[in-house]
Amino acid sequence: MTKSRTDIILVGGGLTAKCAALMLSFSGYSFRWTTPHQTKSPRDSRTTTIHDAGMKMLSALGVWSQIAGTPCPIHKIAVGHGAPPERRGPKDWPLCWDSDMPAMAHVVQNFLLSDALDSVYYGPAPLETEIIRFDRNRDVTTLTGDNGQTYDCSLTIASDGASSKLRTLAGLKSVPLPVKQTAIVSVVSTERPLRQTAYQRFLTGGPLAIMPTGDYEGSLVWSLPDHVAQNLSHQKSEKVSAYLNSQFGPTLGRLTICDELLLWPLQPAFVPAITSPGLIVAGDAAHALHPLAGMGFNLALADIAELADGLGAAQRRGLQPSHLSVQKHYSIQRRTEISALTALTQSLNWLFSPASGPLVEIAGLGFSVLDAVPLKNKLKQIAMGGQLSKPALFRGQMPF
Repeated sequence: MTKSRTDIILVGGGLTAKCAALMLSFSGYSFRWTTPHQTKSPRDSRTTTIHDAGMKMLSALGVWSQIAGTPCPIHKIAVGHGAPPERRGPKDWPLCWDSDMPAMAHVVQNFLLSDALDSVYYGPAPLETEIIRFDRNRDVTTLTGDNGQTYDCSLTIASDGASSKLRTLAGLKSVPLPVKQTAIVSVVSTERPLRQTAYQRFLTGGPLAIMPTGDYEGSLVWSLPDHVAQNLSHQKSEKVSAYLNSQFGPTLGRLTICDELLLWPLQPAFVPAITSPGLIVAGDAAHALHPLAGMGFNLALADIAELADGLGAAQRRGLQPSHLSVQKHYSIQRRTEISALTALTQSLNWLFSPASGPLVEIAGLGFSVLDAVPLKNKLKQIAMGGQLSKPALFRGQMPF
């Protein structure tokens, strides 16, 4: 058994881990990157919504300009409640946000973002090994891989997903939130142009969202009761398209499913503690949101940006990356946004997707409250990022 010592070890293999690795390459600390054993999988056709502050961060890291094609901007968000009316009209989407410049967010295909991250990263290559043990002794963390090797570091960053094994090994808890829904994810073509508008309709059973990826194409994320989603997944695309049209309404004309249907079981969770001695958890390992707000990856970007601020301050003072100041900064700065968006997404899904009863009337009142100008403007600012979390990278500035 051999040992290897470095300042930081990053664990994870997804988009969040790639962003974290790129950030660490600028930090001045030495680091090692381990990923789970990789299996060859088809191209990830899903999309990610990145708010304005996240776009500034990726620009500062040199990623944004390397994304092939042009990410589709979102200049308007339209929200509806309940079944669609028979005809198009303003009452169909009673809650709208607009922003001419800058765009509130951009929609990027996951594989294009992944390729862009790979193209600008020149740090240590990831090592494929499954971490099976986490030990902390004084100021040294020791990780044991399934390859028989142990790795010593000052700080471990766990970015290994919602079912984080490293988080479990370190004894940090994850509290599941009650959602019995599965999201159907696919690509839809539209008869009428989307006009850079993101649509979300709160229906009985769950919200239906279409994010623009082009003039006549959008990314579908439709949250449904588990059994309904499973049933639809076995239907032909023509039947699924017909049901989609009946639930979304005529605003975009005929909607047609034009890619395979992917099922995404929703398992939102709240992680009470996101740090422990020698460990920081980030991305889905630190928070798993309902997808209705499209904020999951933006929260992960904020994790990385706040961690960058803490590491930058520690580096300038000559401190180890596991110094208590880094842990405190990260925990304090992330807690407000994570708690607020977890509560917001859970509440919106619970309030605006009732089948019947008094909640239907309460939901209607809720729409009126959300449409109040001060609150509406605040929600727009939150959607653009940089409000609940204000790290340097979110302003387009490097903290190192």
